[in-house]
Amino acid sequence: TAEAQTTTAEAQTTTAVAEEETSTDDGRDPTDESEAEDSIDGMEDALLVLILTASDTAWLEAKDHTEEHAEAANEAATAYSIAYADYWDYVINFYEFENFNDTTLKRRFELQAKPGTTVLSQDKQQQLNSDISKMNSFSFNKVCPYNKPDCNLEKQGMTMVELELELATNRNEELLSYYWEQYRDTAGAPTKQYFVDYVKLMNEAATSEYNGFKDAGEMWLQPYVVPSQNYMADAFKSDVEELWQNIKGLYGKLFGYVRYRIRNGGTYHYLFAEKSPMPAHILGNMWAQSWENIYDLVTPYPDVYLLNITEVLQENIDNVTTMFKYAEDFFVSTGLYKLTDDYWNKSMFVQPEGKQAVCHASAWDFLSTKKPQTDGDYRVKMCTEKTQSDFITLHHEMGHTQYQMAYSLVPEKRKTQSLIFRDGANPGFHEAIGDTIALSVSTPDHLLGVCNAMTQDKCPFGSELKEEDDEEEIERQRNINQLMKTALDKIAFIPYAYILDKFRWDVFAGKVHVDEYNYHWWELRVQVQGLKPPVLREKDSDFDPGCKYHVANNVPYIRYFVSYILQFQFHEKLCSVMDDVEDTNTTIFLCDIYNSTAAGAHLKSLLTRGNSASWTDQLGDFLYDNGTVGYMDSQAILDYFKPLEEFLDQQIKEHNIQLEWDDDVEKYFVIHIPATVPIIVGIVLAVMIAIVVIAYFVGKSRQKKKKKESQEQGQGADNSGLEMGEK
Repeated sequence: TAEAQTTTAEAQTTTAVAEEETSTDDGRDPTDESEAEDSIDGMEDALLVLILTASDTAWLEAKDHTEEHAEAANEAATAYSIAYADYWDYVINFYEFENFNDTTLKRRFELQAKPGTTVLSQDKQQQLNSDISKMNSFSFNKVCPYNKPDCNLEKQGMTMVELELELATNRNEELLSYYWEQYRDTAGAPTKQYFVDYVKLMNEAATSEYNGFKDAGEMWLQPYVVPSQNYMADAFKSDVEELWQNIKGLYGKLFGYVRYRIRNGGTYHYLFAEKSPMPAHILGNMWAQSWENIYDLVTPYPDVYLLNITEVLQENIDNVTTMFKYAEDFFVSTGLYKLTDDYWNKSMFVQPEGKQAVCHASAWDFLSTKKPQTDGDYRVKMCTEKTQSDFITLHHEMGHTQYQMAYSLVPEKRKTQSLIFRDGANPGFHEAIGDTIALSVSTPDHLLGVCNAMTQDKCPFGSELKEEDDEEEIERQRNINQLMKTALDKIAFIPYAYILDKFRWDVFAGKVHVDEYNYHWWELRVQVQGLKPPVLREKDSDFDPGCKYHVANNVPYIRYFVSYILQFQFHEKLCSVMDDVEDTNTTIFLCDIYNSTAAGAHLKSLLTRGNSASWTDQLGDFLYDNGTVGYMDSQAILDYFKPLEEFLDQQIKEHNIQLEWDDDVEKYFVIHIPATVPIIVGIVLAVMIAIVVIAYFVGKSRQKKKKKESQEQGQGADNSGLEMGEK
């Protein structure tokens, strides 16, 4: 509490200074580049204080969530936004940087040409931050266990992390459906009212005079825009669409195979029809964004074992920091950076006991300016478990840290990098770096090496071939198993990364009515992913995307789509330059750059540039080294999975596996009868009854008349059957 109060006071003081500094007119020249450089340097120095204050309070709130800490974090974020708006108007909006000759200075201004959400008034800034904080707060709610639905939530309730673990490991379909629904009822639906207000504020900022965007979706795409190459938001979205169309065929084959294996297995075979979408709750992940946890249900060759070091980790290390030491060793082996003391002393490696922490893994840069590559303040926040999955994830997070360390200094000049350049070339680059390393770490040979290192070369999972085994065929089958496991993580994820922001782009653009947010979300999930909810959903009162961390926390998601394309381009290039490691496997899906300083040097040449040049130029230099502009290309990922695709083609033909699915989304929503319908139905029924009654008496009257005539003519008795028929 004292820490939060101190940082808030510092923020308020700095904001007041900013207002005073930017309120004077001192006869400046808008064309003077030297003066402009001094001004933007001063702006960065002043704002850095506020950024660090905001980072400190956000860190405190993330590892110990309380209302007080959340309020302090919101105040610090608002203070930064207010000060930035003042400095932006005083510096960025004043100088005529479009005509500057100094290209580096010009880029520093260009990257800040649009002020973003800081154009909002102070009240609206606070409201926006409050909306985001409240949406995030629902992730701390608890849910009663499946077998104790009336539990005491405080004492017996399960956290969202525990629910995610159940979705990943349990096979009880009813239990999975229960937790899937409870998670969305608890952490999704309540966010909608704040999300609606958040959308309004984001769009207000985006369409303001100083930003001039069509909507907030276009504003989000600015990190990918390269005006000098006429590569604008629409061109980027067009590229994303084309990339998805290129990968869609492989996804469809994977989807068909997985559905076939599940339907013909013994666990969930009764759940869905041959051409039905797959239920989203049985795929081993709370959001069905990755299917890696159901690998055991769809393994191509079950008799060929694929190494998993989870048991080794649990039996051979006392502290999870050992896992991070192994990750550090990987980066250092390639010539990258040894982590700083602050990383080891200040990071959150496990969930703090007795506190509510945001367990979503993240890497933090506290923007140190003195010796940042040796003494800088970098941290990771992760509730690490001793599992192979977390072992690979922490390499991803450490990739962020390595990138942050690399671009903290200007290459060659060894001076602190400009604040605006201390970022990735685009957000997808930042995500791709760690995942590129993870492609090496997850190879069987690398995991075997880690296993042997932990067990003094006594890894219990080494493969032992029998005399009658065909070694070459066993190796082929193991490769297919490995590729299948990777595809369940990578290929299954791509359409999810595609639709999460496609959904929000449509919302920002006003293409979806607020009452149909959830309906549109499931339109995309059913039609693009082929997944359906396990229980009927409400179009209006449910809001299933709201329980996703990135939706609640205002984090654009297309970065992950970009990263899943780039990481295979990066990996392919690094494997092609690693000529300094003997006996390395150059097969692309088995390539491991561990110990390759040649690969590390080439990677470092990219990392050190940060955001100092356009991402297309940086990608071109990294891939081609001849001045060619680089763009995202799906060929690398398709080449990586080519042996698996050939296997899938063979399986599809052999078993006549269906690849299509019924994409009618209406059947997954509750149908509400309008209030007027029962009244109308009642009136219709009353009229029908009246008609029947009248008909009855008319019939009776006619029958009596006929009977009388009949009796008079001696024609016999009443025919009750005819009476019934006429009525």
